[in-house]
This record gives sequence, structure tokens and C-alpha cells, in this order.
Amino acid sequence: MKKHAALIISAALATLTACTPEPTAPTPTATTITIATEPLAAINPLEQQPHPLTTLLYQPLFSYLPHSTNQYHLDTVRSLGNVTDISPDATTYTITLHNRSWSDQTPITTNDIELWWQLSNATQTLPETITKLTILSPDTFTITADQTYNPNWFIANQLNHITPLPQHAWNPAKTLTPTELLDQITADASNPNQPRWKITNGPYVIAANSPQETSTTLAINPNYDGLDKPTIPKIILTNTGEQHRTADYQTLPFNTDPETLNELQKAGFTIMPRYRHAIEYAVLNMTNPLIGETYIRNAMQQLVDQQTIIKTVWNGHALPGCGPTPTNPNQPCAPTYNPMAAQKLLEKNGWAKRGGKFHCIDAEKCGREMETGQELTLNIIAPNGAFSDKVFPILERNFASAGIKLYLTKADNPFEMVSQCEQVADCSWQLGVFTNDFAWNFPIWATGEEILSTLGKANLGSFSSPEVDAGIEASVFSDGNDAMSAYIEAVASENPLIWLPTPADSFIVVRDSLVGVDPNSGFLPQDWRLR
Repeated sequence: MKKHAALIISAALATLTACTPEPTAPTPTATTITIATEPLAAINPLEQQPHPLTTLLYQPLFSYLPHSTNQYHLDTVRSLGNVTDISPDATTYTITLHNRSWSDQTPITTNDIELWWQLSNATQTLPETITKLTILSPDTFTITADQTYNPNWFIANQLNHITPLPQHAWNPAKTLTPTELLDQITADASNPNQPRWKITNGPYVIAANSPQETSTTLAINPNYDGLDKPTIPKIILTNTGEQHRTADYQTLPFNTDPETLNELQKAGFTIMPRYRHAIEYAVLNMTNPLIGETYIRNAMQQLVDQQTIIKTVWNGHALPGCGPTPTNPNQPCAPTYNPMAAQKLLEKNGWAKRGGKFHCIDAEKCGREMETGQELTLNIIAPNGAFSDKVFPILERNFASAGIKLYLTKADNPFEMVSQCEQVADCSWQLGVFTNDFAWNFPIWATGEEILSTLGKANLGSFSSPEVDAGIEASVFSDGNDAMSAYIEAVASENPLIWLPTPADSFIVVRDSLVGVDPNSGFLPQDWRLR
């Protein structure tokens, strides 16, 4: 199976960044807006993570809404087709294209899917889970998987790679081999003014691109037949001069100081946090006897005051963490913070306070390898930086108020301590945060095979649970619709990680006169309106 996550993954729109603005520009005209970003220097719709503007010009087959209740999380407004049938063994997917066209009004057909297939095979970027393409008609084709997968996982995390390409414009006579065509595409990629890039299927087309690459101008595709019709006639992407510093839409880094954000708001801009599809957590070292006890892990989670962390560390721009899947920004979960319940849980399992600190008074109840009289202390390892400086002091106070001493061990490379735990039975740490960007980013269907399965490459705490493994297996390989819920419930019963707030990735800054911007739905200027 193709691995699809990394400990630190940049957000899709990371390229849309800007310098600190000087909010003094006039209101945009009724027909034009400016976006502070790097202009479009190259186009390649075959890239695994294409520039957001490339995706705007060449729309993929499927678009997604991560937190929607739509079948397979598909965005039914923007998707170019739909899954109309799945074989009984969940290996063959029948897909029917909608009645959509290229910008020259040529219909999008299965010829364009076939061209994507040929070029993806030639570049070896085709997911290894996809083994066969079968063209059934001009508007219908099938994709065959190498084995049975959960349709939610396969459609969201594998078929998301499919992007129709204009066969009628790029290889009309079908005389070019994939390699020959790729050579042409590569040669044209660095020049967005090439005729090749005039035939697109998105809501906007390139109207002008300066030779010096200081600005790119987009105009409405007059033949766009999607349901999401654009209304802003002209969009200028620029990174130079006054336009850059006073753009109508720009992205600022998350560490932008609050004073700058306040000045922008006073000057008529709206500040919107943008979140990754990710979770933040501290790893629990399951090789340690204390952490091996489920009741202790449950008590620890109840001592994490996430709302205080969100308010004081992240200035209110963070989402609480409540489990192994990302929190919906529009419907944040309610984290458990209950110090009294945590203390009662410890008392029920053989611990009692002595001098304001918990000590084990019944080793049999306390658990494996516990000793009567031992104090309940915990050690967390973390690198220098945001967690050690900002989050740890709050956790330290939370745990101390309940009678538990929490120590911090700073390490230049916390991963070394993990490798030590693979060699010795008694590890010196109970919790670990291994990077200052201590997040795990997910694809649309947020399964946990990397971080929580017994053999997961990023299972840094050596967690192992047959029930959780079974839940992960079902969420990836079964054809059941309830597999994800079962997985989440299995994780909740084990509490294998300490869930922490997920801070915003960046800030989207838009002029108040520009409406319809959803910072967490991607770069979709066709949804924006001027008032």
C-alpha cells in the first residue's frame, strides 16, 4: 500500500504566503481583486502535489469535503464524475463522467482519463493500489484495485490522484508516445504562456503572465460549465510593490504577532485561521509500566486543560483534540478536562495522596511492576521550542494540581530516546513530543495505520492492541460503512495517545468587501463575491 502521510506535511496552499501587510489600500474595484502570492512560474497537472493554481486550471476528477456526510466525502458540486457502481468484492469501481467541457467547449471524455493513465504510468506516479483502467464508453470507465479495500479509503485516498487531461489538444491523433508527450509537457511547464495551457477545465484561465514572473492575471473561463460559477472577472496574483502589501487576499504565517492582526482588522480586513487535516498529540511510551495501565492513561487525558492551552498559547486559534481523527473546524469537539474524575480514578486503582502527591498504597491494584509507596511522577521528552516553552508549563500545572509531578526532559533529538526503548525494557520517559510541529497530517479518509497499528512506522510509543489493529484493518480493507466508527471507538477505549489542541496552520486575510472565502476548503476563488 502506498504510504500517504508524514510527520510534518506542508498545507496545500503553503505557496500562497505574503509579507507582513501594510493595510492602507483602497477597496478593490467591482471587477478585480489582487492576491498576494508567488505568480504561477510553472504548470504541471501531473505533479503529486501541484500548485493550487494548477488545480484551479485543471480540476481533478474528484473533489472532497473532509468533514461532510456526503458519500465517500465527495464534493458533489465540484467533482467531474461519480462512482456509480462497486463490484461485490469491492475491487472494481465504475465511474461515470458528468456532462462537462474543456474551455474550448470540447466534452471531457474517457479519452482524457486514458491520457492521465498513460502519463501516470510513464512517470510511475500511479498508486500501486490501482492496477487497471477499462474504458466502457465516452463517459464511463472502471478502475480496478489490486485487492479489496474499504471503498471510503480507496475513493478518498487513492482515486484522488485522477486528473483528466485534454487528449484532443495534447495528442489529438494519438501518435505521440507517453514519453514523447511528457518531454513536451516538461518543456512547456516553465512557461504558463504556452498554447498548451490555454485548454483547461477550471473556472478561470490564464489571461496574462508577465515574462518577469512578477504577476499572473486570471480571467473567467467563459465556457465554464461547472455548478460553481465564478463572478469576479479578474484576479491578479502578484508579489511586488504596493499591490503585494495591500492585497485583497493573502496568507500570513501562524506566528504573525497579534498586534499585526489587530491592525489589519481595524483597517477593514477579516482574519480567518486555516487548519490542516491533522491531529496533535503526545506519544505515550507503552513499554513503561505506568503507561501500560489504561486507567493511568485515562486519568492523564482528563488532566489536560485544552481550553486553557487554546486560549493562552494559541490565542484562541486552535481546535481541541478528542480522538484519532481531525476535528471539524465548524463543529469542534468538547475535550474532557476533569481533574476530580482523574483523581477518583487513581484512588479507585490503589493510589492515595500523601503530602499532596499521589503514592501507590496497594501495589496489586496499582498494576504491573508497581511498588507500594512509589510516587506517581511522569517524565515527558520534547525538543526546545514551542511545546517546551508554552504548552508544557500548562500541563505541569494541570498535573501538579491533581498531585502528579510532571518532569520535562529537553532533547536535541528525542527520536534517539525512542530507539533506546527498543533496546532496554525500562525507559526513562512516559510521554514524548518529537517535533515542535508535533502533528500528524491525514488524507481525506483519516485512518491510523501509520501511527496506531502495531507495526505502524510512526507508532513511536510501541502501542499494540488487537482491537485497534482490527479497527484499522477494517477501515482500510473491509467494505463496511461502519468501519471508521468502530476504529474510533476502539481507540477511545485504549487512550493510546494524549490528545492536544491543533493550532491553525496559517491565517487567511481578506478584505471585508470580499466574501465567500472559506479558509478550510482550499483555494476556490469561484466561490468568492465582491460586495
